[in-house]
Amino acid sequence: MNEPIDHHYLPIFYLSRWTGSDERLCRFSRPYGTVLVPKRIVPRGTAFEERLYDFGPTSDGIPLSLEHSLLSKIDSDAAVARDLLESQKTIAIVDKKNRESWSKFLIAQMLRAPEDIEQLKHSVRQEWDRTAVEIQYEYEKERSPLDPKSVSEFIDKKSPDHIERLTHQIAERLLVHNGIAKLIAEMHWSVMEFSNDCSPLFTSDRPVWMTTTLTESDAFMWMPISPRALFVAAPKPETVHVLLNRPRFQSRRS
Repeated sequence: MNEPIDHHYLPIFYLSRWTGSDERLCRFSRPYGTVLVPKRIVPRGTAFEERLYDFGPTSDGIPLSLEHSLLSKIDSDAAVARDLLESQKTIAIVDKKNRESWSKFLIAQMLRAPEDIEQLKHSVRQEWDRTAVEIQYEYEKERSPLDPKSVSEFIDKKSPDHIERLTHQIAERLLVHNGIAKLIAEMHWSVMEFSNDCSPLFTSDRPVWMTTTLTESDAFMWMPISPRALFVAAPKPETVHVLLNRPRFQSRRS
């Protein structure tokens, strides 16, 4: 079975909640500077880039793809957790397994946008180049006459795909950050509902919003999960209570 080449940074299951009776959602984009262009489009046709999460090819033919090794699993598990969150309404009582799944999904959504992946690739390459310069002196003392003159050439010869492998490993560690996932999973969760009298919620390429950290006394995070539901989480139940009791502004009747 061929692996998909369109890698969605906003998963189809997530975008599907914004579709109408035509099974399309309204995408807003700025292809011409500041001009905002709306377009009706199916979820599969937006929020993706070809081979966004591929880091190969590799010398042994093993695919280095976050889509294959990690994100497809995170997304499929999160779809189940999202359904549970919606069914719970205001009080989000979700079992441990689905809490872990949703927490991993939230972390992934904060780190998987195209510019994040591009920055990661650039940073790993930049750091490797800096490290190579630092160890060049030691390499020159140890190299034989038959070895390449630079340590970069030496490593490239031994492992031509070492940068790709290193970048893939770092990306996986960042996206599966067990410490942060545990912190989110142990927070107090709820779902803030919006009636038809209120303006619907939008989503974006970066749907998760959070305070500067998740450890201060009034910390919280949220993410729209449909036009009528906003997931909220906070370390303290009092913070969740305050959020749930905020007025649903921008009423359609105003």
